[in-house]
Amino acid sequence: MRRVAKAVLFAALHVLAFVVAPNVALSLVPRKILEMIPMMGVDVRGFLMTFAWIGLTLAALSFVKNMTDSWAYPNVLAVVASALVWLYLELLLFGLGDPSSLGVTSRSIRAGPPEGPLTITLSLDFGFIITVIALATCLTIMGDLLRFYYSRRERLAAVG
Repeated sequence: MRRVAKAVLFAALHVLAFVVAPNVALSLVPRKILEMIPMMGVDVRGFLMTFAWIGLTLAALSFVKNMTDSWAYPNVLAVVASALVWLYLELLLFGLGDPSSLGVTSRSIRAGPPEGPLTITLSLDFGFIITVIALATCLTIMGDLLRFYYSRRERLAAVG
C-alpha cells in the first residue's frame, strides 16, 4: 500500500507542476504581455502544450519507477527515459521553445512607428550550459545503469 501511495503521490506532483501550475500562471499574466510574446517568435500555447505532455510523460515514468523494484527492467527503462525527458525539457527551456537549437537562440522584436520600425535582436548562447547538462545526464544514466546492474546481481544471487 505504501508503494502505491508513493507512486500516485509523485505522479500527481508531476501533473500539478507541469500541467496545472503553468496554466494557472498563464491565466494570471496580463493580456497586454500575452499579446507581446508572439512578437518575439514564441508560441506560448504550443510551449504550454509541450510542457504539459512532458509533465504527463514524467508522471507516467515516475509511477512506473515507484511501482517496480530497482532490479526490474521496467524500473531501469523508466529511470533512463526519465533522464532523457528531463534533458529534452532543459533543451526546450534553454532553446526558448526550440529544442533543436541546442541553446543557441536569436529572437527579433519589431517596435516603433509603422513608417520607421525599429528591430531589436536578442541573441542567447547557452551552448556551454547545454553541454554540461548533457554530460551530467550521461553520467546520471551511467550511474543508474550501474545501480540497476548491482541491484539485479544481488537479487539474482539471493533468489538462485
